[in-house]
Amino acid sequence: MPDNVVPIVSGLFEILPNNLIVLPVLFEGQVKAVIELASVGSFTDLQVSFLEQLTASIGIVLNSIEATMQTEGLLTQSQQLATELQSQQRELQQTNEQLEQKAQQLAERNVEVEAKNQEIEQARRALEEKASELALTSKYKSEFLANMSHELRTPLNSILILGQQLGDNPDGNLSSKQVEFARTIHSAGTDLLNLISDILDLSKIESGTVTVDVEDIFFTNLVDMVARPFRHEADSRRLSFEVQLDPQLDRSITTDSKRLQQVLKNLLSNAFKFTDQGGVKLSVSQVTGVGAPTTPS
Repeated sequence: MPDNVVPIVSGLFEILPNNLIVLPVLFEGQVKAVIELASVGSFTDLQVSFLEQLTASIGIVLNSIEATMQTEGLLTQSQQLATELQSQQRELQQTNEQLEQKAQQLAERNVEVEAKNQEIEQARRALEEKASELALTSKYKSEFLANMSHELRTPLNSILILGQQLGDNPDGNLSSKQVEFARTIHSAGTDLLNLISDILDLSKIESGTVTVDVEDIFFTNLVDMVARPFRHEADSRRLSFEVQLDPQLDRSITTDSKRLQQVLKNLLSNAFKFTDQGGVKLSVSQVTGVGAPTTPS
């Protein structure tokens, strides 16, 4: 035995061993443990044989313990996996429930969309029917206006011819005032004929393709044609009617003469309509600032 051998210690004494035996614990050729035994005396052959048999039994026991521990470990892992699987199954079930809710909501939304599409289709059909009705009504209106315009043209042409003949006064038996009346009748009839022509041109008005006939017109001629029909109205209603031209004006203006006369005649007609006393004044001047005059004349 070496000098540094570990002593055998008990409660009563301490002594150095004289013999030492080291026995491997084997199971199917694999070392499971090592048994070291120290003794004061020598190991007999019987003791050695016993110890060798004992190590074989201990190897079986250790292997059984190791297998049991491995089984317990696998069981624990299996339980953990089962728990995780249950958790995943619950999550999957919740996901399926959410998908079912989404599918139900989508089905409800599809029903709503289908209902909306049906409403839109009904509205479209109603609009098409309404458009057809409007087109038919417009057609009847245009035909009616065309017929009425032609009916109005016949007596109006007669008035224009007679007014022209009276204004020419071929027999010379009319006074100057009567000639002026006849010319006023002819001028008003001409304006009415132009309006009837515009009524016949409703298709252009509805399609927005009304043309503007631009020409140069003298201010004196414009004012004379506009004011002539209202002079007799002013005399009959005992109202004063004054026409004033700014001397700084140019001789003419470039515009659509017919439509400008319509605007001015409408303005004068409203002025006479709402004037009971005093008079009406038509003043034509050039605008000096930006915009129109603040007070109409």
